[in-house]
Amino acid sequence: MGVPLKTKKTKNFIILGFALLVIGWWLIYYTCSTENFEFCKRDCETDEDCKYECGCGCISKNVLCISNAVCRRHVCSECYCENGKCRSWVYVFNEALKKKNASICAKIKSLNCRNLCYEYLEGNKKGYE
Repeated sequence: MGVPLKTKKTKNFIILGFALLVIGWWLIYYTCSTENFEFCKRDCETDEDCKYECGCGCISKNVLCISNAVCRRHVCSECYCENGKCRSWVYVFNEALKKKNASICAKIKSLNCRNLCYEYLEGNKKGYE
């Protein structure tokens, strides 16, 4: 004789519930999000492979960022690909300001960001916009 039908259904329901619990836990803790941005894929080959997502920064264009963050984008938030990783021009912008070096501003491809970088170094701007 086999196991009664009710017991088989209960066992299957418990297994399904456990599987959903594990999948849910994985999605919460290993998904690209504001809380877990280290899990955001940032691989790229060209600048077009990158996009900016509020709360996750510069990530691969096919990655979904789950975020409740409200962002005010900096003019230098535009993304680019460097050594196979998506980055934001904000890093270059900040480095130029920190080192007070206009030649670093010249590396910025985004015209608006590059011009803002020069303005800050010339002393025409104070603080971030």
